[in-house]
Amino acid sequence: TRTLAAEFHFQPVLAPGYAWVFPLGVQRANVGVIVRTDRFKRQAATLEELLDGFLATPDVRSRLSADARLTNVATWQLPYATPHSTSRCVDGVLLAGDSGRFVDSMTGEGIHHAVVTGIIAAGVVDEALAAPDRAPRIAGDYDRRCDLALGRLIRRSYRAQKYVASHPRLLEALFIGARAGRRPVMSWINHVSTDFVVR
Repeated sequence: TRTLAAEFHFQPVLAPGYAWVFPLGVQRANVGVIVRTDRFKRQAATLEELLDGFLATPDVRSRLSADARLTNVATWQLPYATPHSTSRCVDGVLLAGDSGRFVDSMTGEGIHHAVVTGIIAAGVVDEALAAPDRAPRIAGDYDRRCDLALGRLIRRSYRAQKYVASHPRLLEALFIGARAGRRPVMSWINHVSTDFVVR
């Protein structure tokens, strides 16, 4: 049987971002590029052109069938989490996941943070509905609960992202070190991000 694995590709034009290929079966894949906004604005290319450039690289092009095509092309901005974000509880609304700026600053990944903050939000809503007289106070505790669950990780990831941004090729070097089995490198990657779990 064929082994399907997520791939991360590092190219100077994207640094400190990267391109990815996430298999969705044998014949389909989620393919994309991520570039920091400040770096993107310096480019003379659109995101679509950067994606086309990635797909045209020899190591990717050689693996595509002659009739391969892009479907469901989309672009969006991700609001990196910062250590000092504003409140995520506004007028009875709890902002979770991307909408609450819960995005891994190191990688742009948001699934882990979305699941964690979604669970916390559900618990807060459940408690508030059970005690309507205390609902505003319970909802007001949402930020604190999110910080307890994710605050340290958000701060670590943010600091790491700032450092990597000033050393664009570092992310690639870290993954080369991890692939070579260097335990300190693997441990550091796992420590600062919820996305890249290296074993």
